[in-house]
Amino acid sequence: MKKMLLIVSCCAIAVVILWFVSNSVIQSQSSKALPYEDSSQMTFDINNLPAIGIDKAKLDQRDWEKFISVSKRMKSTDPAIVESGIELASKNTKLVRFGGIKMMILLRVCFKCPSNEWQTNVYGGWVSFSAQSAGRRIQDMNWPVGKAFGCFYLIDTIDGYTGQPYDPVAEYRWMKSHCEWRKF
Repeated sequence: MKKMLLIVSCCAIAVVILWFVSNSVIQSQSSKALPYEDSSQMTFDINNLPAIGIDKAKLDQRDWEKFISVSKRMKSTDPAIVESGIELASKNTKLVRFGGIKMMILLRVCFKCPSNEWQTNVYGGWVSFSAQSAGRRIQDMNWPVGKAFGCFYLIDTIDGYTGQPYDPVAEYRWMKSHCEWRKF
């Protein structure tokens, strides 16, 4: 009887271990994204990200999933294609109002930066009335994107940009060398 109980217990443990391992393999395979083959594919996906900013400061989880999907593909893509895709998207006249904001948010979904490092030689910056009214200075390269309990969220509103034009390609290069790609 004890021997039979021991055999059943061992089998149950083996089944649980096999289930866990097989689910981990399936999840790790499903989280791998296909790289972009050319920059026009990436530009198309960036163009179709949800518009946020002045009119819509909050995103729901489905919106964030779209940013995460593009981020995963960017991570597995040749950096030259990524740079070209960002540059093409930044020049797209359809995105004049929200394009820079989309790319700024996208880069912060892609990368987790040290909170004490800041990009130098930048002569412009994002404006947030909610941060200003709360007395916060924006001095974190992760701003305005936060992440808690595995979910992204906006820390503050994004109400515009001031100074020299936003350069998402330069920011991508800086983040690639100073920050780490997020693990999804």
